[in-house]
Amino acid sequence: MKQAFSFADRALDSSTRLLELRGEFDLTSAPDVERRIGDSIADGMRRLIVDMSAVELFDSTMLSVLLRARNRLESGEASPLAVVCPGRDVCEIFEVTGLTRVLHVVASLDEALRAFAASGDSGAPSFPGHGAVQVAPRSPAIGRQGRPGHPGRSGSQGRHRRGRR
Repeated sequence: MKQAFSFADRALDSSTRLLELRGEFDLTSAPDVERRIGDSIADGMRRLIVDMSAVELFDSTMLSVLLRARNRLESGEASPLAVVCPGRDVCEIFEVTGLTRVLHVVASLDEALRAFAASGDSGAPSFPGHGAVQVAPRSPAIGRQGRPGHPGRSGSQGRHRRGRR
């Protein structure tokens, strides 16, 4: 059974808005959330924190909404966006899709607030991993295809040619 989606927002200070999402997010809820984000930016909010701690399920629509919000915030209309997403299964999609390279994904609201506080009035917090793309070294247990335990074509494992041994 689908869990209802709801959201609440509140100003944390004169330039920071917190948007708390709950339940399941899909195509039908996207316009309302995107409108609320747009209203926050139009109201002069320079910082936006989207708290996904209570999100049970979301589809690619959520990713699109967050990317569009990031583009508006970082294009000069306002400043940064932080996405609070604890290390639960539902948030693994940010890692899998590589969006942690372009979105400020943090583990807690406190972490987002500390980063914003450290930025002062500039509005541009220093989030680890944001900016230049950093590629982590591949684990020896992960093959070329990136599947744990699959040797892929790295090293001498997996180099099988027909008719030769």
